Amino acid sequence: MSVKIKDNTTRIILDTQRSASLAIRYMLDDIHQIANPKTPRKFGNLRGNVRKAVIGLKGTITWGQNYAIYQENKRFVNYSTGGTGPHFAENSVEAVMRNPQSAMKKARLI
Repeated sequence: MSVKIKDNTTRIILDTQRSASLAIRYMLDDIHQIANPKTPRKFGNLRGNVRKAVIGLKGTITWGQNYAIYQENKRFVNYSTGGTGPHFAENSVEAVMRNPQSAMKKARLI
């Protein structure tokens, strides 16, 4: 009697990595969605100049304006738009990382 074994390990690993990359992209989209209304704006294009990239299992989100770091870290006296202020990026990352399972479910990782 002969037995035939089919090994699907490689396919499972590749599918899991693909789903994990997709989950990271969903997290970046959620970070941007949460940060967007809290991002200061008066002049320039700080809200619109956002770059998201996922390479393998690492993701980055970058606000492309050269003054973004100052808007993120420094509290100014009066913001032109109500509800905006410093730490817009940091707070949105923390909010998404409190519940990463939602992005993982969207990506069918869990």
